[in-house]
Amino acid sequence: MLVMDPIKADIAIKDGMVLTMDPSMTILEKADVLISDSKIIAIAPETEYKARKIIEAEKKLIMPGLINTHTHAAMVMKE
Repeated sequence: MLVMDPIKADIAIKDGMVLTMDPSMTILEKADVLISDSKIIAIAPETEYKARKIIEAEKKLIMPGLINTHTHAAMVMKE
């Protein structure tokens, strides 16, 4: 029997509804998101892990952050 060590993470966001943003827009009803060095390293239900900080997200939506959404395109358009 192969026994694997738990995943080590800086932050675990636990038991939330995860919007994955994959091509099918899959929603995981109850999953954990593991973060290490500011990067998502795992998204899975019932994952074995050790984390320095755990954020409870039951009955909450976990979704990607909005990156570089501030733009001045309308201010620079030419006639």
